[in-house]
Amino acid sequence: MIKGFVTDLAKAERIFAFGDEIVVLANSVDTGGTFCLFQQVYTIPDWGPLHFHEYEDHFVLITQGAMEFELSGIVYACSAGNGIFMPRQQWHRFRATSAEPVVMLIFNFPGGFENMYREIASADTIGAGEPTRQEILRKYGVRTQQEV
Repeated sequence: MIKGFVTDLAKAERIFAFGDEIVVLANSVDTGGTFCLFQQVYTIPDWGPLHFHEYEDHFVLITQGAMEFELSGIVYACSAGNGIFMPRQQWHRFRATSAEPVVMLIFNFPGGFENMYREIASADTIGAGEPTRQEILRKYGVRTQQEV
């Protein structure tokens, strides 16, 4: 049986991956695998790679700053207070568009995606490099255009 819980931003697990801080507010163990929730601070102004997730739907809520999301060929401008739903297996990418860092809450359904960030952070810590990163991404169902 899943139990309710309170999360505390100050005490939450912090993962450093892809140059960002990922703060895990609800992990898949605590939610019985139904979802995970993390806060991410994002500052990269360049478009990230076009990709999709095989297994997770994402809902992103911007709490500070502004971003553009490209989802299935359509670009959406989102700022603080806006949210965007990105269903699994739909091509997307994003970039920061504000001078201030973007802070976003990312809900992933089902849970487990936080484990990808843990593995990436661990690989980066030991200096495993890009081939290992790509293997981890594939393991978690992240696909880029070059792979499809």
